[in-house]
Amino acid sequence: MSNSLFSSKTNRRYAVNGDYILQKAAELTAATLCTNNTSKLSFIQIKGGITNLIYRVESTESDNKVLVRIYGDKTDYIINREREMAICEVLFKIGLSKNIYGCFEGGQIEEWIEGTIMSDDNVKDSIIMNGIAKTMKRLHSVPLCDKFYIKTEVEGYTSSLYKGKSFLFAKIKMLYHRVMSKSSDLKANFPEFDFGKIKLDIEVLEQICDEANSPVVLCHGDLLPANIVLTKEGIRFIDFEYSCPMERGYDIANHLMEYTGCQADWSRLPTHEEESQFLSYYLDTSSTEDIEILRDEIRPFYLASNLFWGLWGLFQYYYSNVDFCFGDYAKKKLRFFMCPEQRSKYGWITS
Repeated sequence: MSNSLFSSKTNRRYAVNGDYILQKAAELTAATLCTNNTSKLSFIQIKGGITNLIYRVESTESDNKVLVRIYGDKTDYIINREREMAICEVLFKIGLSKNIYGCFEGGQIEEWIEGTIMSDDNVKDSIIMNGIAKTMKRLHSVPLCDKFYIKTEVEGYTSSLYKGKSFLFAKIKMLYHRVMSKSSDLKANFPEFDFGKIKLDIEVLEQICDEANSPVVLCHGDLLPANIVLTKEGIRFIDFEYSCPMERGYDIANHLMEYTGCQADWSRLPTHEEESQFLSYYLDTSSTEDIEILRDEIRPFYLASNLFWGLWGLFQYYYSNVDFCFGDYAKKKLRFFMCPEQRSKYGWITS
C-alpha cells in the first residue's frame, strides 16, 4: 500500500514510519483481518482526533475492521503508555473498554467499535446524558489496583506510599514543568500570563481540591464528546490515554466543561439545570440534598480542568504538528482559570 496517508504536510512526522506502521498493522491484526498482506488493507482516516491520527483499517478479503491509532508527536512525554495499556486490559475484561490487539513503536491496534460518535449538542440529550452518567459511575466503581499505580509523573514515587492517592496534581505539575522548559519563549508568545503566579496558584488550587474530599477513583480523564460512542448496546467510552486514579469530582467537572467544545465556547457552559440533571443521573437519585452535596464537591475541579487543559494546550503548541490552534485554546483555558469571576463561582476560597 502507498505511504500517501502519512506524507501530507500535517502528518509529515509519520512519513518515515509509514511502511513500518502498515507492516505492524498487518502482523498484529492478521488473525482478525484474515490477511498479512498490506496490499489487502484499506486505510481510512477518521476525523475527530486532536493529537492522534486515527484510521479505520479494513481487509478487502473480509468484513472485519480494526482501528489504528498513531500517537501524536511527543505525547509520550505526558502520557504513560504502560499504565494506559494496564487500565485498558482491566476494563476490557469487564466490558468498559475496547480490546487492544497490540502495540508498536508510535501507535497501537484496537478493536473497531460500530456506533455514533457523540457531538457537543447530543451529549445534552437526556437519554444520552443518563447513559454517560451511568457509564461514568460504573467506571468510578472499578476497584483501584496495583496496575494503575505504575511509576509515572510523581516525584519520589513509591507504589506502596502512593497507592490510593490521586495523580491529578502530579499530572498538572508535570505539564507545568514541561511547558516551563520553553520559559524564554513563553514570555514572548504568551505575555499576558504570569507563570510564576500560576505555579503558586497550582499549590493553592491543590489545597482547595483536597478540601473538597472527593473520592479517588479510576477516572477517564478526557471525556469529551469525541470519546463517547453510542452503540447498539448503549454508551461506550473510548481513548483512555489520560485515565488514572483521580478525584471523581475532576472527571465529572471535566466532562461537563467539555460541553463548551474544542473551541471553548463559554456560552455553552452547563446551566444549573443541566448540571443538576447530570448529577441526578450519576447518583441515581432526585434528592436535592445529595445533588447539592455533589455539586459542592465538583466545583473547584472546573478550575482544575481548565488549568490542566490550558497547560496541555501550551505543551501541544510547542510540540505538536497537528493543524489545530493550540495557542488560542490554551489562552482561553488559562484565562478562565485566572478569571476572578470564575474563581469565585467555582470555589476559589482562600484565607
